[in-house]
Amino acid sequence: MHGGGRSGEATAAPRSRRSSEWASPSSPTSSSASSPAALLLDEPFSGVDQTSADLLERLLGDLASEGRGLLVATHDLEQARRFDRVLCLNRRQIAFGPPQETLTRTVLEETYGGAIVALPGTAAAVLPPHHHDP
Repeated sequence: MHGGGRSGEATAAPRSRRSSEWASPSSPTSSSASSPAALLLDEPFSGVDQTSADLLERLLGDLASEGRGLLVATHDLEQARRFDRVLCLNRRQIAFGPPQETLTRTVLEETYGGAIVALPGTAAAVLPPHHHDP
């Protein structure tokens, strides 16, 4: 659910942001006129501890509140559910819209390229493995 030819990745946009403006990167904490109107983040929460993730999530929330556009690529479906819109890709657009309408079993199976297997006796499920083809 992310561009660049990757399959099975969620691209999510945090709430309250402008999506029509793009600029070159600069300091994300600067509030000057040279700050970017939008940031593209490829799995920014990957490999960070919970304290850092909490700080990063607050920073992204602050940037979104300032009207910045944020495009976040993630495999974390629970994280994607907290954003206002998600885009599911697998070599093409599978679905786009609010998470509660977009992250359905059918869409996720098409996005990840296989059936979702429910684990007996729990609310958990296993997604099929996905690959990042070159």
